[in-house]
Amino acid sequence: MRAFLIVVAVAALGAVAWKLELIQQYVPPPSAGPQSPVVTPDPLVPDVSEPDVSEPDVGEPDPSPPEVEQPDATEPDATDPVVDAPDATEPVAELPDATDPDVDVPDATEPDAEAPDATEPDSDSTEPDAETPDVTEPDTTEPDTTEPDVTDPDTVDLGGSGLPDGPGFAYAEAGALECVTTGIRDLTVHAPDIRFPLESDATFLNSQLYRAGGSRDPDKWRDQCDAWNYAEPWRDNYCEPRPGTNRKAFMCASSEIHQGQDIRAGSASVCETLRRRSAADRTLVPVVAVADGRITNIGSYSVTLQAEGGPNNGTQFKYLHLNMRALWVTAGEEVQAGDRIGYMSNDFGSSATTFHLHFEIWKNIDGDGWTAVSPYMSLVRAYERQRGRGTPAAPPAGCPTG
Repeated sequence: MRAFLIVVAVAALGAVAWKLELIQQYVPPPSAGPQSPVVTPDPLVPDVSEPDVSEPDVGEPDPSPPEVEQPDATEPDATDPVVDAPDATEPVAELPDATDPDVDVPDATEPDAEAPDATEPDSDSTEPDAETPDVTEPDTTEPDTTEPDVTDPDTVDLGGSGLPDGPGFAYAEAGALECVTTGIRDLTVHAPDIRFPLESDATFLNSQLYRAGGSRDPDKWRDQCDAWNYAEPWRDNYCEPRPGTNRKAFMCASSEIHQGQDIRAGSASVCETLRRRSAADRTLVPVVAVADGRITNIGSYSVTLQAEGGPNNGTQFKYLHLNMRALWVTAGEEVQAGDRIGYMSNDFGSSATTFHLHFEIWKNIDGDGWTAVSPYMSLVRAYERQRGRGTPAAPPAGCPTG
């Protein structure tokens, strides 16, 4: 057995010697310069100097480097967004012009009728607590740079499916004024999601001039408490003529116009009750805040609420002809939507008008500055959320007589 192992070893050594002889025949002689030794790593033998904690690769390594996709030099780096620096020269939003009248001037010969009189001032600026904007705390909200679309029906908020199951109500189209053709078909909801300004569930929007008891009522014998004034459909009276005035209102064809919407509440009997009571005791119809915000001004017959936060941030809402002896708020006070502000009455400075609430919406519109906008469709949508879906109705032709 030992002899066999010796024979095998000798044969192996002979084979090795034969291979070395072949290698010497094919390896070229060394060059004159020094050569770095060529080390051919055995891919199957791991490097013992640096233990590899990963699973060994049993395949043949690819000596070529991986191909790396170069980024497009023209494509912006998503990790470094470009941020527009604020324009330090951007002016603070313009405040409402205190010289712009925002009220309806009564006819001196008819104290219960809301009629314009060119010889009397058309605002309460002559009163000691004149209605002026709060200049100590200017509105810094940016103007609304998008001009509302007043012709496309698709811009109208149809109220959605969350409306209450109430009796509903009927309303004539925006701009369909009574007896005149100066209205505008503004379908824009300029103040979305507001609360309706009256707590009363019986509310009627119409003209204080052309309805019963108004100075331009075709039937002069009628009274402001006539039942016709408390009947549907609702009627828009934004842009209604007010000769002798000079008022700023968005899209109205003239400056001699009505800047807001007149709102009656209750019924003919409520009107009669209000008339029998003293001025200080007219507290039948509560008026509420339409949005969260702050009371910025209290005039001789008006209250201004500026919305803070939400979709109407910065928008101003003006309430006229409240019972100024029974207000629930003071200037500078913060309120929430639905908080009571006061009561509907007929205060008009040193005189009186019909029993109603005059409601305005003011916005800072790019290119126009602070201006009154149509409140009609905003009130329609707000009342739908309180009473149920409204039904559009064709207004009577011409100038109705009740």
